[in-house]
Amino acid sequence: DSGDLLDTGERVQATDSANSVESKEETKEPPEADHREYTEILDLYYQALSENWSAGVFWEHEMSPLSVYCYEGDALKNVGYAFLDVNEDENDELLIGSISGDDFVEKMIFELYTIENNEVRQVFAGSERDRYYICKKETGDYSFVNSGSGGAMSTILRFCDLNGSKLKIGSGICMEYEWYKMDDASKDISEGILIAEDEALELIDD
Repeated sequence: DSGDLLDTGERVQATDSANSVESKEETKEPPEADHREYTEILDLYYQALSENWSAGVFWEHEMSPLSVYCYEGDALKNVGYAFLDVNEDENDELLIGSISGDDFVEKMIFELYTIENNEVRQVFAGSERDRYYICKKETGDYSFVNSGSGGAMSTILRFCDLNGSKLKIGSGICMEYEWYKMDDASKDISEGILIAEDEALELIDD
C-alpha cells in the first residue's frame, strides 16, 4: 500500500502557507521568503482564473487546462495551491489543484513545480488524459499517481516519485483490453504480468 490519496482542499486548509488562489491576491503580500520564486506562477494563475481562460489559452502558456473544470461558482476559490516538501529534501514544491469544482477533477493536482539550480521548474502539467494525484507513503514522504488513458480500452495507473525536476516512474497497472501488473510501468506492457480484472480492481482500490 503506497498510501492514501490526499484531498487538495483538506491539504490547503491544513497547511499554513497554502490557500485558494483568491486569498493570495487578497493579502497583497508575496509568499514567505522561501517561496518567493513561485510568485510569478501564482500571479499568472490569478490572472487566468480572473479572466476565465479557455483550455487553449492555458496550453499557450504551458499550463494545465484542468482549471476550466472549476469555473462554476468562483474559480479563484475553487482552485488552490500548497507548498509541500514532497521528497523531504528541505525544499518546498508548489502544487496547484482543485479545492472544489466538477467531480472529474476531485482530488486532482493540476501542476507541480520545484526549484532546481535556483530556477523554477515545471515537473508536470496534467490534462484530461494525463491526470495526477498525490498520496502520502508510510515512510512520510509523498508519491504521485499518474492516471493515463489512450481510449476506452487503454488505461494506465502508475506510481511516480519526484527525482530532481522529473518524475521517476515506478510500479503500475496497465490495461490494453486485458490487465497487466508492472513492476516498472515505464517499460512496454509486454513485460508486465497478466492478471485478472478482479485483482486489478482490488489493486486500484488499495
